Amino acid sequence: MELRPYQLEARSRILVELDRLSSTLLVLATGLGKTVVLAAVAAAYVQIGRRVLVLAHRGELLDQAGATIRRFGLTVGIEQGERRVDRKALPDVVVASVQSLQGRRLEEFPPDTFGLMVVDEAHHTVAKSYRTLLDYFVHAKVLGVTATPDRADGVGLRHAFKSEAYRMELGAGIKEGWLAPIDLRSIVVEHLDLSHVRTERGDFVAVDLERELTRERVLHEVAAPLAELADGRRTLAFVAGVKQAYELARVLREHGVRAEAVDGSMAPEARAKVLADYRAGRIQVVCNAMLLTEGFDCPETACIALVRPTRARGLLVQMIGRGTRLAEGKMSCLILDFVPGRTGSIRLAAPADALAGADLPGPLLERVRALSSAQAGDLGGLIERARAEEQAEREAYEARLRAEAEERGRLVRDVGVVYAAPRIDVRQLLEAVDDSVCPIWGEKPASAAQVEALKKAGFDIPSGINARQARALFDVLARRRERGLCTLKQARRLRAHGLRDDVSFELAREALDRIAANGWQPPISLLRDPRFAPGGAAA
Repeated sequence: MELRPYQLEARSRILVELDRLSSTLLVLATGLGKTVVLAAVAAAYVQIGRRVLVLAHRGELLDQAGATIRRFGLTVGIEQGERRVDRKALPDVVVASVQSLQGRRLEEFPPDTFGLMVVDEAHHTVAKSYRTLLDYFVHAKVLGVTATPDRADGVGLRHAFKSEAYRMELGAGIKEGWLAPIDLRSIVVEHLDLSHVRTERGDFVAVDLERELTRERVLHEVAAPLAELADGRRTLAFVAGVKQAYELARVLREHGVRAEAVDGSMAPEARAKVLADYRAGRIQVVCNAMLLTEGFDCPETACIALVRPTRARGLLVQMIGRGTRLAEGKMSCLILDFVPGRTGSIRLAAPADALAGADLPGPLLERVRALSSAQAGDLGGLIERARAEEQAEREAYEARLRAEAEERGRLVRDVGVVYAAPRIDVRQLLEAVDDSVCPIWGEKPASAAQVEALKKAGFDIPSGINARQARALFDVLARRRERGLCTLKQARRLRAHGLRDDVSFELAREALDRIAANGWQPPISLLRDPRFAPGGAAA
């Protein structure tokens, strides 16, 4: 079987890692062929005489893995329920259900039976049932494969695997052309309130979430835009529970959509019929409560309806991944992100997080959501546009700060010229800081506290002074203090007696003391003192 270039690279890196370590991890987004890679690695081990055990947790995954592995010319046996492999003539690869391979059934295989264990959907590895098998076949090398290394409960895979051999997530797969591009349309469900929904192990409690989502008004707020925006695309709607799946399908049919629901309790034949009708296009929308996040492939799926808010990015990746496989005539996958009207302080995972491969800053997500609320757009392009807008606003803000600082410095210098004049004129001072010279500050009126403080400092403040002018006057006061000049009150009194008003604080006090001692009349000696006489040189 011919491998894609990245699959060849992944296979090579895995073999190198397993040669030096006991375990390693492969991360490939849904649709990139992780089963093909694990089969290629299994073939390499069989070639050197070692058998391989592939572990999965659902029947669909077992059968799909077995079919892919056989394409590499290997013999495969299934170990699940009534299906058993011949203990005396084992095939090259045993594909086993984790639930079945326990207890006595496990002990029928010697611990050294397998040279390699492959854990499909490796994000389940931390579960006790998986750990039991890993501990039993202790001599086998371990390869974990997953599309979602994140877990909602915060338990990471770094404790289960020694290294990560290769990674290609959703964004890279789309960029390289191996997955369909994503279009995003965000729809706010005004009457969906999650502010009181409980959380547990990192995500919403399903029963609480489903209760909110199955209110009739909410169902119609979801169904109406879904029917309109899906526009004939084959759609998988992911919901919080079985009841919601059937209720949403009912309301969608009321809106003229060919919709059905599936759940794990259905008879296999009934579920298979619904999915076959979906693949054939006889059903447009299939509603499911996380049943189809793993092991279900229909490349013609061109719309994913996220009607199950979640805090877990990994879960979101699983849901979105069902729609990103390439298919003939398929230009993109439309993601309909139904956003609660109220969430309280809880941060929801968003499609932008899934594409980026990391949790993005909240303000950026809100901007992407706002952009996609008006009309659908390429998700990658929306993220880039949101980042560009943020950067432009940041640069504009920083430019305003620099301009304000420069303008304030210039105004203070200009005001200093006014204050160096022989006479003090507050109106002339205000002209120097007129609004027209610095429009970016606007014309917000000065506060009562600013006006009062300026009056106490000695300004005779005219009506209509604005906040920008007030700040400039405070700068003047600070500048006078730095230069050691007299206060404005001292300056006014000196000016009233025909004396200089730009002298130092100490000289002003000396002059005013002499005036007070002379019955509040300036003595002739003071008027003739060159330090105080207008036109003289101030000390």
